[in-house]
Amino acid sequence: MSTLFLDQNPSEAVIFCTKKENSKDDLNKVKSILNSKIPTDSFLPSIRIPTLDEVRGKIVLATRFENDYSLYLNWQEQGDRTILDVPHKKEDMNVSESFFVQDRYNYDVEDKIQAIEYCLENSMSNDSTFHLNFTSTSGKGKVGFPKKYAKKINNYLMEYDWQKKYYGILIVDFADQELAHKIYPTN
Repeated sequence: MSTLFLDQNPSEAVIFCTKKENSKDDLNKVKSILNSKIPTDSFLPSIRIPTLDEVRGKIVLATRFENDYSLYLNWQEQGDRTILDVPHKKEDMNVSESFFVQDRYNYDVEDKIQAIEYCLENSMSNDSTFHLNFTSTSGKGKVGFPKKYAKKINNYLMEYDWQKKYYGILIVDFADQELAHKIYPTN
């Protein structure tokens, strides 16, 4: 992975998140690939939520596994299809910081949109909380259509009444430039 973007945009930061996708993945191989593709001197090692000033020009590696140079984000899988009134889960990072994550990836599109909206409406800005709101879903069927679902969800996001407030990190599938420009100025 090239750091050309960060070289050309030193006031920006990149959050790169990875995990073992299934139990057959060799964690040591995943770590080795990361080490060979991304220069570790561009990472900001952290066991806490860094400030934007601390990460400008850096890659923040966030992992769902423990690693010497990453932000460890460990949350319980949210693949359950049960519709919850509160679709996000609070997880502790350390003694003083936590994060909220909504990753209900097996909801049908309408339920997923409600989960996304709940988190957009209920994210609260403060220095000790990190918000992650995933928009992807595979739906409730045996075979999912992520791109088709993303189109519906992205249309919802295009029509959403964005305000100047902290929404946390919104992870969007198949986003185009127009959607990015709609979301980006809010934070």
